[in-house]
Amino acid sequence: MQILNQYEREKIEFSLRLHRSLRDIAKLLGRQPSDISREISRNRNSGGTYTAHAAQVRADRRAVKTNTRKLEADEDLHDWVEMKLKAGDSPELIAGRLKHHPPPHLNGESISHEQIYAYIYEGEGRYEYWYGYLHRKHFRRKPRHSRKKQAKTLIKERISIHERPDIINDRERHGDWESDLTLYQKQKAALSVQYERKSMLTRIHKVA
Repeated sequence: MQILNQYEREKIEFSLRLHRSLRDIAKLLGRQPSDISREISRNRNSGGTYTAHAAQVRADRRAVKTNTRKLEADEDLHDWVEMKLKAGDSPELIAGRLKHHPPPHLNGESISHEQIYAYIYEGEGRYEYWYGYLHRKHFRRKPRHSRKKQAKTLIKERISIHERPDIINDRERHGDWESDLTLYQKQKAALSVQYERKSMLTRIHKVA
C-alpha cells in the first residue's frame, strides 16, 4: 500500500461527510477499499470522526519516529494481527501462531504478545480501538505490595461484542449506534458518547 497524501485524506473526509461508502471512496481515489478502511481506522479520533488534518498530523508523526513499532512499520503483519484479534484470538495466541504456524506471506516474521499489548494500549492501536477486540482488559503488573484486589463488575445477561452481526461490522446500514460513558477520577460529571457506525455521527453530552 502506498502512503496516502494530504489531498487524498481531504477527499476521504469530504466523502465521509456525504455518507459515501468505502467502496465509492476507494474507486474515486483509485485505491482498494481495505486501504480506505485502514486509513480511517488508524486516524479517526476518539469520538470516531475522521478529519484530514488530524490524519495527516498522525501520519507525519509516524514518519519521523525513530522507534517505530513493528505493527506500525509492517502493514501485512498489522492486518494479520488485526484479523486474528477480530476473530477472538488473544495476543498470546496470536504470537504463538505466528511463531509456530505462520501464514505463507509472514513466514519468518515474529512478534511477542507484549508488543501487541503495547501497540494496543500505547501505540497507534489506541486510535484503532483494538482494545475492544480483547476478551479482557490487560493491566500492567504492579509491585507485589502495591497490588489491590479488583472488584468484579458483572453485567447480567451481557452479550459479547464478538457476537455482533457482520452487517454491523461492515457498516453497510444506518441506525447501528455505539454508546459509551466517560468517567473522570477527580470530577463528578461524566460524558455520554453515542456514535453511529455508518455515518460516523457522534453525539457527546454532559451528564451528572
